[in-house]
This record gives sequence, C-alpha cells and structure tokens, in this order.
Amino acid sequence: MIIKFWRSNWEHLSHFFQYPGEIRRLIYTTNAIEDFHGQVRKFTKAKGAFTNETELPCHALQRKAKP
Repeated sequence: MIIKFWRSNWEHLSHFFQYPGEIRRLIYTTNAIEDFHGQVRKFTKAKGAFTNETELPCHALQRKAKP
C-alpha cells in the first residue's frame, strides 16, 4: 500500500529529496519538535492543574525520559 502511494505521488514526494541535506535535516528537526509539543499538550490537557513546581511539564517529561 505504501509503495503504491509513493509511486502514484512520486512527482510531489521527489521534490523533498531535491533539497540539500542541511535543509532536509531542518525538516526532520521540525517534525521532532512538533512531536514533542504534541506530547506536552497531551500531558498538560490530562493534568489540568499543577500543584507544585515538580509537576510542571518540563519536570514531568524529564522524569519520563529517564530510564
């Protein structure tokens, strides 16, 4: 299914590969940042209120990221 999609839309997809490597890395970085912001929004929406400083999203995500 993915291969069929790529083949039928190759004209549009191939433009992405024409960018220099530095630009493609920026696009990848932007996607990672958007993903991170989505995680923060999901966390803060579920939480509702933060009773102390250690419950702020930056602290909570740091705790989640630790092994």
